[in-house]
Amino acid sequence: MDIKQLRYFIAAAKYLNFTEAAKHLFIAQPALSRQIADLEAYLGVPLFIRDKRGLQLTAAGAELLAQACAIVAKSEEAVRKVKLAGAGVVGSLKIGYLGTSEKKFLPRLIRSFHKKNPHIGLSVGRASWGTLNDALDTRELDLAFTLTIGLENIPDLRRETVCTEYHALAVAYDHPLANKEKVDMEDLAQETFVLMSRTKSPQLFDHIIKLCVNGGFYPDIVTQSHYETVLLLVEAGLGVTILSRHAKDDVSPSLRFIDINNNDAGVNLVMVWKANNSNPCIPLLLSELKEVMGSN
Repeated sequence: MDIKQLRYFIAAAKYLNFTEAAKHLFIAQPALSRQIADLEAYLGVPLFIRDKRGLQLTAAGAELLAQACAIVAKSEEAVRKVKLAGAGVVGSLKIGYLGTSEKKFLPRLIRSFHKKNPHIGLSVGRASWGTLNDALDTRELDLAFTLTIGLENIPDLRRETVCTEYHALAVAYDHPLANKEKVDMEDLAQETFVLMSRTKSPQLFDHIIKLCVNGGFYPDIVTQSHYETVLLLVEAGLGVTILSRHAKDDVSPSLRFIDINNNDAGVNLVMVWKANNSNPCIPLLLSELKEVMGSN
């Protein structure tokens, strides 16, 4: 049993379909099936139930999946640390961010932190709410700058509040509400909505639904799509949407952003990390964050 076999098994367990798993592994399906069969022979237990409905993990397969994920993650971490040591780097941080109001402080934070800690490697990437939360939970990220929406579902988190971020109504320039400075959620009961896909951003989707329900209605959703498509469709007049107020700095001038008279429309932007993450670089970044934000 080797790391390659475990990676193959993890992919098969993820997709529960050898053909689909093989496609994502860039190998032939028979080769994947043979590797899984060899693994089952080595362990002496079946890992999958194979029937007309497809694949299902056996109890042994479920146990191996948990162990395999841990082993592969540990192996990747070992390789990463060896490479860093070979390059003379004694620490690293994997940071995720949403890409909303972070631009007001994150470049300055990273610049200041790197200047003081040039020996610490930084990996920084932007992702959606759902992806950030999942990566935090699985320790693919050391920390993230994200909104508090959905964090209650992740156990053992530590957080530091950076600021409060407010959501606003986004409409086309010729929409009847385009010249309003503020609106109540109740005013939107007859509007059609274009929302970010719940598959990609479940936290944002559910938050908007909650805002609407608290306003006394369930939104008429004409479509769900990716961020750029949502902006395009709103600009085309197919509906309205709710986004971070800070998004207006990066979108078409044909869109109008209108503040919402609703306390629930404000959520905290926070730096979050798992309590059991012992990476010594996290306290260093936290200290630098407090210093940078305190200087504003």
